[in-house]
Amino acid sequence: MSITSLPPELVREICSYLQLSELQALRLTDRKLYQQSLYTFSDRYFKSFRFLATSDGLRNLEEIAKVGFIRERVQELWMIPTIFEGTNRNKKRMSDYAVSSKSCERLQGDKFRVRYAKYQTMVNDNRNFLLSETFNTRLRKCIACFKKLDTIGLAHYTTPFLLDPRQQKVRFLGWRRLRDRIDFRFSPQGLARLRGPWRTKFSSLALLRLFQALGSHKIRKLHTCGADNYGDVLSEINLPQSQYDSLLSALEHLEDLRICTYFEKPIASDVVVRRPVGFDDILKPHDATTVLTWFDLIIKVAPLLKILAFSQGHYIGHDQPALPFGKFSRHIQFTQLKELHLHWIHLTSGALKSFLTTAKPTLSTFTLFAVILDDSTSIQSLLWKLLWDFFRDELSLQRFSMAKIACDHQQYWIRGLDDLTEPSESAEFDVETAGISFSKWIDRLTPVELNRRKCLWDIQREYQETRRMPSRVLARTDRGRAIIDVIDSA
Repeated sequence: MSITSLPPELVREICSYLQLSELQALRLTDRKLYQQSLYTFSDRYFKSFRFLATSDGLRNLEEIAKVGFIRERVQELWMIPTIFEGTNRNKKRMSDYAVSSKSCERLQGDKFRVRYAKYQTMVNDNRNFLLSETFNTRLRKCIACFKKLDTIGLAHYTTPFLLDPRQQKVRFLGWRRLRDRIDFRFSPQGLARLRGPWRTKFSSLALLRLFQALGSHKIRKLHTCGADNYGDVLSEINLPQSQYDSLLSALEHLEDLRICTYFEKPIASDVVVRRPVGFDDILKPHDATTVLTWFDLIIKVAPLLKILAFSQGHYIGHDQPALPFGKFSRHIQFTQLKELHLHWIHLTSGALKSFLTTAKPTLSTFTLFAVILDDSTSIQSLLWKLLWDFFRDELSLQRFSMAKIACDHQQYWIRGLDDLTEPSESAEFDVETAGISFSKWIDRLTPVELNRRKCLWDIQREYQETRRMPSRVLARTDRGRAIIDVIDSA
C-alpha cells in the first residue's frame, strides 16, 4: 500500500516521527504528501522564531507577521540583542574580521577599510535602531499579530557563532543579509565576550523593548538569559505607570521565569565610564515612572511559577553583600514550583532556607552552581553540612546538583558516598540511577575545604577560560574532561 493512500491522520502521525531533513525529503516526493504534511511541518517549525535586533531582522519578522498561516502558529519570540558583541572595535583589534572566509586571505589596504566600514555600519545600525522609537512601534505591531504568543526572551550568541556557515543549530531572522554584507571568517569565541556593564545596559534595553511591545498578550515563559547564564540585565526596569500596570497584567500568569540580573556597584569618583549616548536617557528613572524589580516580580508571580532560575551574574566580588533573599522570601508563596536553579548567588544559609519554605512540598529539581554562603557568625566548615542536613530533612527531590560551592569566598569540594572516593567540585543526584533516596544520598556527603583559599574570582576566571577553549583541547586530559562534565551539567 502506498503512503499516499493512507488517511491524512496516519500521514500526520508518521510525519511527527521524522527529522527535519527527512520531512523535507518526504514533502518533495509528492504533491499530495506535501499538502498532507503541511500542518505537521508548520506546527513544528513555525512555533518559535529568533530575530536580530537590526533593521533587517525586524523587516523579516514583519514579513512573517503578514502571512496568516504562519503568524497563527507563532508561540515563542526570541530577540538576539547584539551583533559583533556590541563593540566598536579599533582597527588593530579586527583580526577576526580581516580574513575572508572565501579565499582565507587576510584583507589589507582598501579591501580592509571597506570591511571595517561595513562592520561599523552594522554595529551602529544595531545600536541606533534599538534606541529608536521606530523599532518600538514596528515591534509592537508585529507582536500584536501573533495571537498565540506566550513566550518571550533574549537569546545570546556570539557573532562568530551566528555567522559560522557550519553551525546548523541556530536559525534567526536577519542572518542572510548579515552574512551577505560581510565576508567573515569564523573564529571560536566564548560567551564571556557577551559580559560587561555596557552589554548589560544593551540587553536591558532590548528586554524593555519587548516589554513595551507586549500589549494584551498573556506570557507564560520569560527568559533573559540562556542555559549558559549569559546575558545579564539590570536589577531594575523603569517604566511609565501605564506601561508598568500593563506589563504586570501580561506577566501575572508566568510559569517559567529565568533571570540573569546585574547589581551595579557604586563607581568611584575618579573613574570615567564611557557609555553610548541615549542608553541612560531610556533606562534611568524619570518622573512619573515606576521601577520594576525582579524580586517584586517573583513575589507577584510565585503562586503560578513552576520553573525559576535566578542568577546574580558573574561579577560577585568580595565587597558585595549577600542578596537580600531573607527580606523578601517571607512574602513569597510558591504553590506549584517544581524546578529551582540558583547560579552565581551570594546569600546566607538562613536566607536560602527561608526562600525554600513554601517550595518544599512541590520542588523536585534543584541546582546550585557557584553559590557562596556568607554566615559570619557560624563555623565555615559546618555551614554546608548543616544546610545539607536541612535539605535531607525538608526536601524530597528527584534530581539535585551542585558545583563550585563556597563559603565566605572559600571554595569547598565534596566527598562522595564513601571515604575512598576523591573529593570533587560537583555532586549530582538522580533518583532513577542513584539506587537510594535523596535523603540517604545527601546525608553521606561531606564538604572538604581546599588547601588554598580559592575565591569566586578564581571560579569565575576558570569557568570563562574553559568556555573559551575548544572542547577537543580540554578533553585531552582527565582534568579537562572533568571541567567539561561540570560545566555541561550546570
